[in-house]
Amino acid sequence: MNSIRNCLLANQLSLNVLKTEYLYCASDFNLANIGASNTDTVKIGGEPISRVQSTKSLGVMIDQRLGWDEHVDSLCTRVLSGLAALKQARRYVPQHTLKTIYKSLIEPLFDSCDVVWGNLNKTLTTRLQRLQNRTARIIARKGYGVRSSTIPEELRWDDLETTRRKHVAILMYKIVNKRAPSYLIDLFEKRNSVYSLRESGSRLILPKYNTAFAKGNSFDFVGGKMWNSIPFKIRSATSLSPLLNQ
Repeated sequence: MNSIRNCLLANQLSLNVLKTEYLYCASDFNLANIGASNTDTVKIGGEPISRVQSTKSLGVMIDQRLGWDEHVDSLCTRVLSGLAALKQARRYVPQHTLKTIYKSLIEPLFDSCDVVWGNLNKTLTTRLQRLQNRTARIIARKGYGVRSSTIPEELRWDDLETTRRKHVAILMYKIVNKRAPSYLIDLFEKRNSVYSLRESGSRLILPKYNTAFAKGNSFDFVGGKMWNSIPFKIRSATSLSPLLNQ
């Protein structure tokens, strides 16, 4: 912490301690132990900084258990605000305008950073999907006699889980073909043999994690598994077009 402060001072920058906070990330068991044993206050330049249980980074809520309940809560609040505006507008504008509003105001909320938080459990997945279904009902002007789950198909929308999987697949294509940031390319080159990344169509060697949590939440495992599930013809394609059309 003091090294960060000294670096900022050396570059004539300042750190607002009142806006600085720290977060422990651990299991419930370890968090309980930290709470019982941690009596020291984290300080920067002699000034104490606050410990928080969750924080927002680039629009993504990160909590101390590395779960996504708080992020989904925040996301639902923002989407519901957009839905209220959409519902008012539908009496005055045609359907194609409603679709444009959805694409501009609501869909980006569902898509933003979803490769980070998108590996949700069934409860959170269902919660978000219901919001998309409600949006589709408003745009299609369907009554409640029509099942909401069928309306997105009529509008030719992918469900949100499928969309998130596509985004992971697109990112993996960029990583394997060295079109992604170097830190992502390095992650897979370190976890896999050089041979596995030599050709874009090759399958990746998955890291050997012992817990279901690690397998379900580690991007090098989830992303590698996603890449291996893509047909070889698409993995070896010279452009993203075949992947985008799936």
